[in-house]
Amino acid sequence: MLTLPPREFKSGLAEIVKHGIVLDAAYFDDVAASARALLDRDPATLERIIGGSCRLKARVIERDEQEADLRAVLNYGHTIGHALEAASGYERWTHGEAVSLGMVAEARLARQLRLADASTVERQERLLTAVGLPTRAEGIDVDGVLTAMRRDKKSRDGRVPFVLAPTIGAFKVVYDVPPADVRAALASLAG
Repeated sequence: MLTLPPREFKSGLAEIVKHGIVLDAAYFDDVAASARALLDRDPATLERIIGGSCRLKARVIERDEQEADLRAVLNYGHTIGHALEAASGYERWTHGEAVSLGMVAEARLARQLRLADASTVERQERLLTAVGLPTRAEGIDVDGVLTAMRRDKKSRDGRVPFVLAPTIGAFKVVYDVPPADVRAALASLAG
C-alpha cells in the first residue's frame, strides 16, 4: 500500500469504506475519523484499518462459504460499479472509483425507495469524498450502464439484485427495483 500510486491507493480504499457502510457502523466511524491519516499513509492507521476490513470480510466469507445471501453484502456498490466500468470500456475509472460511484448511486437509490434517510446517504458521500474517491460522474451513458446491468451475472430473469444500506452498518438485498428509480439514481451522479 505504501508504494502504490495515489490513484490506485485511493481506489483500494473503496472496499474499506464499503465494509464500514454495510457491515459495521463503529468501523465506519473509525474509518471516517482516520481519513486524513489514511491518505497520509500512516503505517499504524493503515494496519488498524486494513486489518479491520480484512476481519469483516473474512467473517462474512466464513459464515457464508457457498455465496448465498449473506455474502451478497460484499456486492454493495458493485452492481452499478461493474456496469459503469463495462459501459465505459474499462477505461474511465479504476475498479475502486467505479465502486465508489456505485455506492453513491445505490445509496441514493435506497433513499428514493425510502429505505434510507438523507443522513445515511450524506455520511457515505462525505466519507468517500474524504478519502479522495469520486461521488460525481459527468457524462455517463445511462442507457449503456442499464444495459450492462442487465448482463450482470447476478441478474436473474431480468431482475437485478441490489444490496442497499438502510443505515450505516446494515444491508438489505432488494429485487424488483423500478427501472425509473435506477435511471434516476444513475442520472443523479452527473449532478
